[in-house]
Amino acid sequence: MSEVLDSKEELKERRGRMLQVLCILSWIYVGIVFVFNLLAFTNGQASPEEMENRQISLIDFYDGMGIDKETIKELMVIDERTNDNFYLNYSSKLVFCLIGFFAVLQMWKLQKTGFWVYIAYSIIPIGIMYYIMGDLPSTMQSVVWELVWAALFIGLYASQVKRME
Repeated sequence: MSEVLDSKEELKERRGRMLQVLCILSWIYVGIVFVFNLLAFTNGQASPEEMENRQISLIDFYDGMGIDKETIKELMVIDERTNDNFYLNYSSKLVFCLIGFFAVLQMWKLQKTGFWVYIAYSIIPIGIMYYIMGDLPSTMQSVVWELVWAALFIGLYASQVKRME
């Protein structure tokens, strides 16, 4: 019993506070994304009638917020493309959440393989988003924003690779 406690304490010491905080933040993020995407996935793809009603509601909502017509048109296209690629979009997000959870778990256990899996988890979904949304102006903004966040966390985890085996 004492050996198990000593082993856990040694692992916690080797992990360090920074890696511990990064893993916990990543798990919180992955969990939130997983729950929201699971809820969206269980609601299913919208029918043409549901899409029409949803877009009317969204146009009224965005117009009420004072958003210009071009931006509203782009938001409608995003909504349509998301619905047209419903299963690719949400199933890939759910799968990548599981991959992200596994990657962070491996890093929590101080395994370097988790870091390499985390890089794939961070970058491949950006490619899928670009594939689905394509040529929209806001797509490039989203890609850049996602790449900045991915680079930030990859860099933070990279600074902790020395702790991993």
